[in-house]
Amino acid sequence: MALAVNNRAVLAWRQQGGGPALLLVMGHRFSSQMWCWALDGLSSERSVICFDNRGTGASNAPPGPYSMQDLAEDAFAVMDAAGIRSAAVYGVSMGGMIAQQMALMNPERVSALILGCTAARFPRNRPPSALSYLQYWLPKSLTVRLAQKVLYGSLATAELVRQDLEIIRKDECNPRGLIGQAHAIADFNVQSRLNEIKQPTLVLHGSEDKVIPLSLGSELAAGISTSQFVVLEGSGHNYLADAADTSNEAILHFLRSVD
Repeated sequence: MALAVNNRAVLAWRQQGGGPALLLVMGHRFSSQMWCWALDGLSSERSVICFDNRGTGASNAPPGPYSMQDLAEDAFAVMDAAGIRSAAVYGVSMGGMIAQQMALMNPERVSALILGCTAARFPRNRPPSALSYLQYWLPKSLTVRLAQKVLYGSLATAELVRQDLEIIRKDECNPRGLIGQAHAIADFNVQSRLNEIKQPTLVLHGSEDKVIPLSLGSELAAGISTSQFVVLEGSGHNYLADAADTSNEAILHFLRSVD
């Protein structure tokens, strides 16, 4: 993997495929390895760039807390390293929050948005307690068991869940970096600014998402006048795994329509 630098953050990134640029931005906790279910399909028509958010994979974890602006600047640093001035940006979960922040910060660098299993604001009614951050120091085996309960919908087969959990089990992350990411999520709220987003936008959300409720995906889509909203029936928060082909085709169809 190549490296990009944004202040103290050193970010590992890679590129695959050919055609118009598509930047992939992963969610909280996970590295770019979690794009494995989508990467080959999307790179069949796009030059896909993906990277490890600070605190995950081969990227470092500078001292936190982080802001969503910090994470958006990381993504722009990856685009700079790849020699890309403008790209369609596809973010899932926290990555969708980063993508919204990118579109608001530097709209000329974001040609289109794909926002998956995400929201325009922190998805809880109250801020997280200080004790909640202890979860990031739990043993990986326990984290995997917790993930199994919340990440998948009824569409996911037992074999698919087994394969995906094995990827999660091997995925590297830094607790300090994850706590920094969690602070960025807790402070995020651009609900009142969604009308500023003018790029063509596709919002995707699983009907059985237990992490970010479908209602917040609907709220996000309603706030962006240029958006299309697609509900993935039977999918959970990690629809990348349980609706890989359906979501990939929806994204490629959308990108062809806005080229």
